[in-house]
Amino acid sequence: MALLGLGCAQLFGFDKVYEPEDQISAGGGAAGSAVGSGGDGAGDPCEILAVLPGETLALSTIDDMEDGDTRISGGNGANPWAGFWFEDNDESPDGTQEPADPADLVSTLDPPRGASTKAVHTSADDGFLLWGAGVGFHLDDEAYYDASEYRGLTFWARAEEGSTRKMKVLFIDQQTYHMGGICNDAEGECNNHFHKPVMLESDWKHFKIPVECLKQEPYGKQLLSPALERLWAIEFFFDKELAFDIWIDDVAFYR
Repeated sequence: MALLGLGCAQLFGFDKVYEPEDQISAGGGAAGSAVGSGGDGAGDPCEILAVLPGETLALSTIDDMEDGDTRISGGNGANPWAGFWFEDNDESPDGTQEPADPADLVSTLDPPRGASTKAVHTSADDGFLLWGAGVGFHLDDEAYYDASEYRGLTFWARAEEGSTRKMKVLFIDQQTYHMGGICNDAEGECNNHFHKPVMLESDWKHFKIPVECLKQEPYGKQLLSPALERLWAIEFFFDKELAFDIWIDDVAFYR
């Protein structure tokens, strides 16, 4: 399923103006509800990108994968999400992404990660030559979801031996989506999604992506901020010609 294409608001109360990203540096248990704030770590949260020891967050779980299927469901009260996991690649004829059937994205963990027994697992070779490949999920069956009450995204992830370690976390909203009706795809304005790169490790790591850390790259339509009230999907993405083999687990928004 090719979702990025070829050529292919209110924001949590932040007043930050987002600027294009000129250069991107290369740099537990199952999620549930945890109430609290803060943490005893110091430093730039846009460089740390991890839930620190002793840090607690108010989580709203998107998918813990324990049901074994690719549907996500849940959310809060009158504002639930109901989407599904998907594979995404540029459909280069020599590129291969696994699993062959996206319905098999959720795999058993052996050994388990604490209380977690399942996670999303996908891999690809270096044959995607146009813009790359990844895996992600819709939040509202391909409609737009209002995520403006949240401050960011958390997830657990790891990379297998030999995998590319640099992964981009994309927040795809109506402004940058090539079928959103705002950017002009024919003029190359679309698919410059707000994102943040992370560096995966061979061991599981608990990542935290604050929304104020998201930036665009210096091409396409430049925007002041992501439209979290019109969020279409979250994607874990690798640039073209990069082979990867990754696991994603316990994805949640946090307040």
